[in-house]
Amino acid sequence: METKFVGDDNAWEGSFYHPDNAFNEATFVDQAGKLLGLSEALGLRGVRYAVSSVGGADFFRSVLLQHFPEQMRTGALAVYHVDMTGMP
Repeated sequence: METKFVGDDNAWEGSFYHPDNAFNEATFVDQAGKLLGLSEALGLRGVRYAVSSVGGADFFRSVLLQHFPEQMRTGALAVYHVDMTGMP
């Protein structure tokens, strides 16, 4: 499980991970590839991203689908919105 705190839905546009800001797609994709490799090497069921906003989850899902379509299709790689209301 990899978590990405991108603020709530109201703060997503100001997040470091938003594509209009400092987001580095190559670094993100490289990390996902490494996590997938580790998961496979350890015999795990895959990699899950928990993202704190709906917009952020949709964005990460679209990026990962472009680079890892087979893993997204099979469920070896997945992105979920996890409401983090009340988290510091």
